[in-house]
Amino acid sequence: MAEIEQGIMDDSLSQTSASQRKWKNFFVKPGYKMAYIWHQALGGVFIFGLAIFLVNFKLAEIDVLMNQEQMSAQATFMQVDAQVQINWLYAEIVTIFMASFAIHVVYACLLMLLVTHRVTGPVVAILDIIKQFSKGNFSYRRPLRNNDELVPIHEQLQELSESLVAKDQSS
Repeated sequence: MAEIEQGIMDDSLSQTSASQRKWKNFFVKPGYKMAYIWHQALGGVFIFGLAIFLVNFKLAEIDVLMNQEQMSAQATFMQVDAQVQINWLYAEIVTIFMASFAIHVVYACLLMLLVTHRVTGPVVAILDIIKQFSKGNFSYRRPLRNNDELVPIHEQLQELSESLVAKDQSS
């Protein structure tokens, strides 16, 4: 009777954890392993392309100002207001590049956070199983994602658990 109750408890725990982890599974499915790299590359190209577009727009404005100053041949020096506008546009260009770099760094950090979760998640699960074994809870089960690199270790721990439960029951 206690074994049936323990089995029901294990099933309810695995269902609860599965429903809690459902939103995470979008990022940790095996099909997304290489997708992280493609997302990083395409995101970087998009951010860099947008920065280049905005910089070219600002450079075109500078070109227009320079041409207007060349048309007014009466002055040998550039007018102060035109110089101020050109300096302001150069400052905007630097700001565009710095903002695009910062956005790309944040984007890369978010993707690395997802990749780190993908790598450390199974390790945390296996350490939790080992911790439960050290407490004497040999019937503890914790699911691991399919097609994970650490599934063979997880399977060996489950077999060890079954043999320890069998030894515990026989003695």
